[in-house]
Amino acid sequence: MSGFKEYIKEFGFGFYFIDDFMVKVLNKLKLPKNLRVKYANFKHKKVRKYLLKNYGYLLNEQAGARLPSPCEGRKTAYVFWWQGEENAPEVVKTCIDSLRRNSGAEVVVLSQDNYKDYVDLPDYIIDKMQSGKMGLAAFSDIVRFNLLHRHGGVWIDSTCLVVGKFPDEVFSYSFYSINSPATRAEQFRWTSFFLTSRRGDPVCGRMIEFYNEYWRDHDCSITYLLTDCWLNILYENVPEVREEIDAYPLSDVDFDALAEIIGEAYDESTFKAAAGRCFFHKLTYKLPYREENEGKLTVWGFIKNNKV
Repeated sequence: MSGFKEYIKEFGFGFYFIDDFMVKVLNKLKLPKNLRVKYANFKHKKVRKYLLKNYGYLLNEQAGARLPSPCEGRKTAYVFWWQGEENAPEVVKTCIDSLRRNSGAEVVVLSQDNYKDYVDLPDYIIDKMQSGKMGLAAFSDIVRFNLLHRHGGVWIDSTCLVVGKFPDEVFSYSFYSINSPATRAEQFRWTSFFLTSRRGDPVCGRMIEFYNEYWRDHDCSITYLLTDCWLNILYENVPEVREEIDAYPLSDVDFDALAEIIGEAYDESTFKAAAGRCFFHKLTYKLPYREENEGKLTVWGFIKNNKV
């Protein structure tokens, strides 16, 4: 990923101070979550203002022609790990295994070896990813919207532990994303780590148009949640997008419930209560989950050893 010098060159010191430096400071201070959310909302408002100024012209254009939107393929779930499933961390392997066993969907695992079989991306985007100017997180955002627009189906991140069958509800809309009180506190009615779409959906088409324009102009991402910031702009300014997003319901799920107890001693009733808060739970490969803690089986240990 491009360094801070490139970032300052493209966006100025002010954005670097707001989006990078202050975030690191606030994380070290371990402020309460509500204060961190308030700062994130402030930061993203600044980012959206920049994007609207520079890419607002895209709002007045028609998204690429809507393709036929058959139901076939809607229950195919796509998951992505660049190095390949066999080389993934244990938590990713466990999550992909849970997706196959519990989701009720056909599963396709994308990697560096096969993603071109499913999406056709501009050469300059691939070049920027391969050169390190674009991080894999940003690249995967581009892949997911291109994939859904071309094929339809489900996108789920590789660190989502699936504990139940995908509800029929998620396949009932042209475009759908899971949401929660936590995401709405950050002014988002969606999450980018669980999306479903019909083939050719205009929400995905408009996201693709933005990515193509943005990455033609830039060698780094202005913020980690670039996808959410632009989707927020679309929601606020394009009636067609707002209509699709407002069509699916608000929910009170908690897909972080298992992550919050993952290192604690396993207790059946506590585990079932947490797991029941959502049909999948967002984990991370960035933390060293332990199977035992002071000689006791942890929630992670139970998940890993019992194929939840």
